[in-house]
Amino acid sequence: MEPFSRLLVGLDLSPMDPILIRQAHRVAGLFRSVQVYFIHIVPDMAIPQSAQLEFRKRFAPERPIDEQVKAQLKQTIGAHWEKDIPTEWSVDVIEGKPYSQLLHWLEVKNIELLLVGQKQDNSGSGITARKLANQARCNVLFVPEKPLREGQHLLVPIDFSEDSAKALRLALDWRMRQDGVHITALHITDLIAAGYYLNRQEFENFNRFLDNTAKESFQKFLEAHQFPPDAMEEALLRNEEGSISEQIMDYAAAKNADWIIVGAQGHGAIERFFFGSVTEKLVSQKLPVPTMVVR
Repeated sequence: MEPFSRLLVGLDLSPMDPILIRQAHRVAGLFRSVQVYFIHIVPDMAIPQSAQLEFRKRFAPERPIDEQVKAQLKQTIGAHWEKDIPTEWSVDVIEGKPYSQLLHWLEVKNIELLLVGQKQDNSGSGITARKLANQARCNVLFVPEKPLREGQHLLVPIDFSEDSAKALRLALDWRMRQDGVHITALHITDLIAAGYYLNRQEFENFNRFLDNTAKESFQKFLEAHQFPPDAMEEALLRNEEGSISEQIMDYAAAKNADWIIVGAQGHGAIERFFFGSVTEKLVSQKLPVPTMVVR
């Protein structure tokens, strides 16, 4: 079964829409998606009932707004959706609270991948991103407001958890489908704070022990999930910056990564590497490349 047979793409009649449409086309073609749903949610307006009739008289056009928006979206999609794949697509315009309606439609349409844009000038996008990463039950692809990149360097941060294994498995699946894909599996080791030790030597010895443990854990992780080590580049870094999410972003920029693919959740409460810390902070920042949260 294909991993992303049903996609949902949130559009808002902004310059972000063509980027999302082309990205959806790319994903649908690569993973042989069956259906793509494009959706635009019109926020409901809290107008007093006594004023609704007068509002309609003055401002309601002859053609309903939802029909106008739907026609405009179809035109935009048609201009950016190449007809080289058999994937079907449709457009829906609905009214309501955007976030609630989005989660509702994910359930109704049994969506496996949600695509949403992350605008450079939208200061509130981080809150929405955190909520989506937290509550959406499907995979989520956050697409930055930047030109699409043709390269296929996939950066997969891992913490040896089951969700990070799913992220790496998706990257390997991608590599099998497309030539020229390069995968980097990145693990960042958290260091022990220097204040816990009486002298520098103990501090360095323990952190060296953590480095060696990470190397062993990496190999056990690959063996446990039967991942071929020659199919990816392995990268082990120390967390020298204090923020693992920022270090992932810096590494992606330094290595010219084209995608970031992360697991939604890591280990338990004590060892939580991803959700609530790394993934949440990662998608809340201005992303340099498309970033997919895998469930």
